[in-house]
Order: sequence, then structure tokens, then C-alpha cells
Amino acid sequence: MALQIAQALEAAHGQGIVHRDLKPANVVLDEEGGVKVLDFGLAKLLGSDGGGAGELANSPTLTHQTTLAGSLLGTAAYMSPEQAKGRAADARADLWAFGVVLLEMLTGRSAFVQDTATETLAAVLRGDIDLGDLPPETPSGIRRLLRRCLARDRKQRLHSAADARLEIEEALAGGEPVERARGALPSRRGLWAALALGVVALAILGILGAWMAGRRSVPAAESIHVPLALPPGYELTLRIQPSVAISPDGRRLAIVAHGSDEVNVLVVRDLGVHAARVLAGTEDVGSAFFSPDGEWLAYFTGEELRRVPFAGGPSERLAAASDSRGGAWGPDGTIVFSPGPETGLFRMPASGGE
Repeated sequence: MALQIAQALEAAHGQGIVHRDLKPANVVLDEEGGVKVLDFGLAKLLGSDGGGAGELANSPTLTHQTTLAGSLLGTAAYMSPEQAKGRAADARADLWAFGVVLLEMLTGRSAFVQDTATETLAAVLRGDIDLGDLPPETPSGIRRLLRRCLARDRKQRLHSAADARLEIEEALAGGEPVERARGALPSRRGLWAALALGVVALAILGILGAWMAGRRSVPAAESIHVPLALPPGYELTLRIQPSVAISPDGRRLAIVAHGSDEVNVLVVRDLGVHAARVLAGTEDVGSAFFSPDGEWLAYFTGEELRRVPFAGGPSERLAAASDSRGGAWGPDGTIVFSPGPETGLFRMPASGGE
């Protein structure tokens, strides 16, 4: 059933249509067991704040001046966080709702329904998302899909219903990637698996090489234990990309932290200094990585790759990167990065340029 819902969203999004009100009441089964997603386009009906939890699960759509970006769109328990804040919704709002519906299908309970619409919206914005009630046999790919659909920061959320469909197809196939037409791009999971195998092979070769060279002794690595307290008003959040970057010498940290204003920033700390500090000018950061000397940080926002001194100072734009997949700063002063999931790797001078 979830696969067919994802296929319906993929078809709609392919036509430029965003449902904005996906919920169990809008998903029905036909006589042959096929899934139909209904009610594309929001109902123009004001909801109330009353009613019990059972009523809210199928409550009327909450709307007010539905043509305005600042309106509340969608049914409370299945609204995305941006809809609950009255902001404009795009395809990623449907993927949040898909994650909520899928979680309910697997656990038998709604993730956010409370006694009133107001409390339900508060749970959507701040409540814990508990995957602990999932059946033990739930495939790891489906658990990963749920985490990516239910990322409150939509920049970190799954962007494509097609990716959700592929993840479900792989789970139904027993965890193996589904067969694709000759010449098609390999799955993202397949790429990561190949990379992991390559790393393991290199590690084994390195161990054998050291042993054959005479089992040369290596000094024991220094273990450092430090408490990590973020500045007041900031917290770590569930993320797809790494939330912490460590300088090559292991003495500096950069942490992606979520502020009370719903904006991500870099919080940095030198392990020789007790307090962490917010690095000004790094708003909307997605992930970061250090320069070889640890004096600079390169970081991705939702639209571009930038760099900023670790000590603080103006940040500089380096390149466009609308949907980044990470980067690395080499000792030769070159940055290699991926600006998107299907773009390949790009190389540029760390000081800026083409």
C-alpha cells in the first residue's frame, strides 16, 4: 500500500501538483485492493480547536485564505512543520505527510494526534518522533526512509517521491536493489555499498602491508574526552548529513546546531577552550568540513558552498550547490565537492574561482 501511495505522489509531483493534505482519510482501497489517493486540492473549510484525539485523525482540513502562503494548510496531525507555521508548502510537505502515514501504518497509532488541534500542531513542531514502536522486522531501509521523511528541517528532508518509491521497492525485494534498465544510474544504496567494500578492501591491504613490512609499531592514539555543551538556545537535531566536523589535528570541532529561531548555524569549539561559540554568518548551514590546517571551515547552505575562518570573520561564497552531498578540502588547496545527488564531483580552488 505504501508503495502505491509513493507512486501516486511521484506521478502528481511529476505534473507539478502538490497534494498538501495527504492523510489516511484521503487514501482508499478499490475492490481489487488497489490504492487510490483522493482529494487533490485543499478543502476550503475552517477547522475547530475542539474534539478528541479520535476525531482529529480525520478532522476537516484546517485552512484560512487558502491562496495565501501564510495560511495553515492541511489536517493538523499530518501537517508538515512548515505548514503548521503557516508557510508555503511544496512537494517536501507531501513527503513529511507520507512519512507520518507510513509510520501510522506500521505502528497502528498516529504519531502526533493530541486532544486538541492546538496541541497537535505543537506536537508536529516540537514533539518527539519515536520509531521505537516499529515492528522488529521492519527493514533498515524503511527505518531510514522514515527518518528522512520526518526531518523537521525540510532542507534535510527527502526531496523526491521517486526516492521513497525506490526505497520501498528495495525493501519489498528483500533488501536487494531492484533491477533497473541497462544504462540507468545505480541506486544510491548501491554506490554506498561499493564504496564501503572498497574501503574495507583498502583497510585489509593496509594491514597486510604493515605486517609484511615487519609489523612496525604505531604509537597509541590519544583519547580525548570532553563534555560538549552547546550555547543556550541551541540543540542538536536528527540529520541526514553529518552534524559534526573534526579538524585534521583532532583539536577543533564544528557542530551544526538548531537555534530557537528555527535556523541552523555552526557552533565551534577549540578543545583547549571550555566554551563553545556560534560562528556568525553561517546561517542555514547544512554540513561543514575543515581545511587541512584547521583554520577555515567550508560549509553548505541550501543554495551554495561558502567558507569562513574558524576564528570568525566574514564568510565568502565559493560556488552554487543547491542540494549538496558533501565535500573535502585537500592539502593542495583544492576543494572537491558534490553540489547535488546526480551532478558528479566538482573541483575548485579553496580560495575561490572556477
